[in-house]
Amino acid sequence: MVYFEKMKKLIRNNQKYLVAIIVIAFMLLLLYSPIIFDGWKLSFTNVTYSFSPFDSLGVKTKGPFLSDPADNVYPIAYQSIHNLTFTSWISMLGIGAPQSMSIYLFFLNYVYLLPFDIAPLVISIVKVLIAFFAMYFYMKHLKISRIGCYISSVSYALCSTMVVWHGWPHSEVTMLAPLLFLVMDLLLEKIKVSTIVCGSLIIFCMLVAGMPTYTAYFMYLVGCYVLYYGLKKYWNDKRKLLGYFFSFFACVVLGALLSLPYTLELLQTVGGNGYNDSRKGLAEAKLSLDYLRTLFFPYVREDLTIHVNEATLYTGILAMVSLPLSFLNIKKKPKDMFFLVSLIVLFILVFTNLLSPIYQMLPLVNTSIRYRLIVLINFSLSVLVGLNIGDIFENLADYKKKKFFFVSLLGIGIGFFYIAYSIIDSYKLSKALNEQVDTAKLVLIALFVICVITLFVKNRVTITLCKLSLIILVIIDMAGFGSYYLPLISNDASVIPPITDSLSYVKENTKNQEKTASIGQWTFFASNNMYYNIRDVRGHNFVYTNKDIKNYYEAIDDEAYSTPTRIAFHKIDNENLLKYLGVKYILSESEGASDREPFISGVTPLREFYEGEKVFTQTFTATENNLSTLKLMIGTYQGKFTEQDSVAIQLIDLQSDEIIRQASTSLYKQKDNDYITFSFDPIGNSKDTEYKLVIKTNVQEEHKITFYASNEKSYEGDFSETDYRGNLVLQPFYSTQNERIGGDGITVRELEDFSQQIQLTDEIITEKTSKDVLSSMENNYRKNRVYFSKEDNYPNVLNSNKLSAEESISSPVNNRDGTISFDATVDESRVVLINEYNDGNWDAYIDGQKTTVYKGNYLFRAIVIPKGNHTIVLKHNSKSLFISWIVTGVTVVVLLILVLFRKKLQILLSKYGITV
Repeated sequence: MVYFEKMKKLIRNNQKYLVAIIVIAFMLLLLYSPIIFDGWKLSFTNVTYSFSPFDSLGVKTKGPFLSDPADNVYPIAYQSIHNLTFTSWISMLGIGAPQSMSIYLFFLNYVYLLPFDIAPLVISIVKVLIAFFAMYFYMKHLKISRIGCYISSVSYALCSTMVVWHGWPHSEVTMLAPLLFLVMDLLLEKIKVSTIVCGSLIIFCMLVAGMPTYTAYFMYLVGCYVLYYGLKKYWNDKRKLLGYFFSFFACVVLGALLSLPYTLELLQTVGGNGYNDSRKGLAEAKLSLDYLRTLFFPYVREDLTIHVNEATLYTGILAMVSLPLSFLNIKKKPKDMFFLVSLIVLFILVFTNLLSPIYQMLPLVNTSIRYRLIVLINFSLSVLVGLNIGDIFENLADYKKKKFFFVSLLGIGIGFFYIAYSIIDSYKLSKALNEQVDTAKLVLIALFVICVITLFVKNRVTITLCKLSLIILVIIDMAGFGSYYLPLISNDASVIPPITDSLSYVKENTKNQEKTASIGQWTFFASNNMYYNIRDVRGHNFVYTNKDIKNYYEAIDDEAYSTPTRIAFHKIDNENLLKYLGVKYILSESEGASDREPFISGVTPLREFYEGEKVFTQTFTATENNLSTLKLMIGTYQGKFTEQDSVAIQLIDLQSDEIIRQASTSLYKQKDNDYITFSFDPIGNSKDTEYKLVIKTNVQEEHKITFYASNEKSYEGDFSETDYRGNLVLQPFYSTQNERIGGDGITVRELEDFSQQIQLTDEIITEKTSKDVLSSMENNYRKNRVYFSKEDNYPNVLNSNKLSAEESISSPVNNRDGTISFDATVDESRVVLINEYNDGNWDAYIDGQKTTVYKGNYLFRAIVIPKGNHTIVLKHNSKSLFISWIVTGVTVVVLLILVLFRKKLQILLSKYGITV
């Protein structure tokens, strides 16, 4: 009995904490239910597994395909944080790119020190919890009842910006925003040095999260907030009013100074590289009213063309249904009027052009898509829903007196819901979407019933149950929305896809920094090379908006830019420019490279096949030379195989009866009813030769497999099951010169000649303009040639004698921080090219003595080395970055001084009447 009494007392004393724990646990349990219960793993690389070469791995995926984290956030975090590399230059990204300091300045990025299979889930949970608690503390400070706080917190932590931008910096800025409003409220009550320091740290974190435009959105809103409430409270006390405004200004300035290593470089880059020009007109973008439906049914995307992460407004059913209640009891709801007016203005901005001229004049946001202001709609709705629901239970007596108005306003909210439903009712939705719509209707009905019951009952227990039911329904609604948009891969897959056959081949043969280029929008798409230490000239980065790089890449392929910051080759218009880049291999999908169709009128599975069963044999005649790959359609009965389970083939020349080639392929990750690929060294003289293919396997009977035959005899030669009139579904592939077709469906073509990463030259051509340089490089390729433009600083060096056999580059070392060192032996003064991007911030040292780095061959680094044996070192050294780090260091010292001497400063401020 004593034990139970203690437990009851403990629960009674910690009731609010227990409720918070239960709410959070239930929210996370539902949100991550596919991971906890259904065998999935959170990963934004699900898009990577859907395209070649990684689609050959047969990994199951689920949820939306969101490419930006997969080709930008993940690879850069892997190269920088995960590998413990602090650098201002990412050498593995394209032809080199400046490193964004946000990767080091934002605290959440250090989670990537964990194994990559764990890190995404940990970051996801932390984001949700930070957004939850940030909104909870802000609402609690407004003295809203706990039910209002919980509903606001759940609605905000899982609103559309937090969910559909989940892998991006957008959600990281969003999760911190309520804390900024909390700080401004605290400063409104009493100006304290420690509060100013907290405010500056919050702004710093929002800025360095990596999406400063979103920070600017919130800064404009919080600026209006500070102006309105400052004037409202201190209109008759100008000293305190100025003190409040100054404290806000101090937070902004200190936060900006702390973030300078990131924001200064970003402003310099975006201001001068054409990015602003590429974004012109985006400020005029508005949403059509059709997108209003996403306030109620975010999953239904029929006839909505804008991507889900750009145009989903969802903040929950309760937030919309209860919105009209914002006009009730306005005076008793703190901040209700401000957020209601803000919401109206934001809807006008997002859905009309009435305020577009004003938006286009706002710095820091006028190059952003205007309807990204959805984030502020989410924020305002999340606050208002907490204010409205909290006020109902806080002032229940008032609402019981106004039952008619209450029910009428609630009816307006429900009416909007059914208008949205009537719009989508004509669509032929999938079963899954219909279930989502039905769930939304049930939640709506339950919410309405609970709100009405609350008005008519007096029993405290019933009212408490209504509160709990509301919280549960909001969690079901919001967590259901969140889990629907989680990007997932099967639990046994790796977040970083394992290297495939062709990539292994490329990696093994590019150990001297030779580069690759892939053809296809999603073929080994941009930046994924960084996981495997393979150099690739494509990428996704602000550096690609620089005018010189843009001109160069569009000369390679005039459709190279899939977005203003992402490279994707669709064709190669000029191989010379690839050779100057140092590209050794061109990768492309091998589909269509076979000499025949796989089948004509359907296929039929053959007998079960396992170890000990008689082999399959198929004869066929090669139609071309360089036979190098065979594909067979296989059925696995959806069995689970280990890496040791495999299928082996022998290729026998029927004339000589000799085994010409042998190959084996693991069944691990093999897709059912798909092609299994066998690659081998090309058979140069295979044309018109008749071969017998012999197929064996080591799988056990319980893990049986089968192969397919065509329903028509579409292949010449005999099949081992002679009673069957078709032949095996077989596709032979033939390599052209310098080509290799891999088991992952990728063709790797080697260029006959290309420039090395570090290239000695013996021919110097100086053109009048940079445009002339690029034109000459397009027309002619010679790896020992260097071009200079008279528009740039160029060396006064004459043409040299041809390179002798004794002249060479040796001992090249590429450090992770971008530093390159090598030894050079030359018979006379030579220009040496480092065929990677020269952004103007490179220092070079010859035997320890600094020398000039020129821009050679339009994009690259060139230095002049004198006759003899020398050691050369190149280091990336951004002077503006160095200065910005000094400013940040000084700002940190200032903040420490403010914290250490805060009491004395507080006394000093009070003498001037600034404190309250």
